[in-house]
This record gives sequence, C-alpha cells and structure tokens, in this order.
Amino acid sequence: MLDRSRFTRWSDVDLAAWGIPDDQFYAAVGVVTGLSEKFKVDLVDPEACRDSLRSAIESEGVEL
Repeated sequence: MLDRSRFTRWSDVDLAAWGIPDDQFYAAVGVVTGLSEKFKVDLVDPEACRDSLRSAIESEGVEL
C-alpha cells in the first residue's frame, strides 16, 4: 500500500522492470521518462541498482 504521507511535490516515481534486454534499456528509459508531465519517472533495473533501493522495491513496491 502506498504511504501518501511520504509523497511530496518533489517526489518521483521509480518503476522497477525485470527482463529488459541490455541493448533496449535506454530506449525503455526514454519511454517511461515521457509518461508524466507532473512527476519525474525513473526506470530502475532491479538487478543492477544499489542494495538499499532493491530492498525498498522488495518491501514497499507495488506490483503493476
């Protein structure tokens, strides 16, 4: 469940995606970057991100 109290006007949205081929990752970044005019959207490779972010994804992430 999303904790709205932790969301501010400076928050961003991190999308974690598994299985994107390395040669297509930056094209995917370009696609998700343009998804919203209101929020910054980042694409995260859960296999290559820092451990603290991966832990947050596993414990707080919402599967879409």
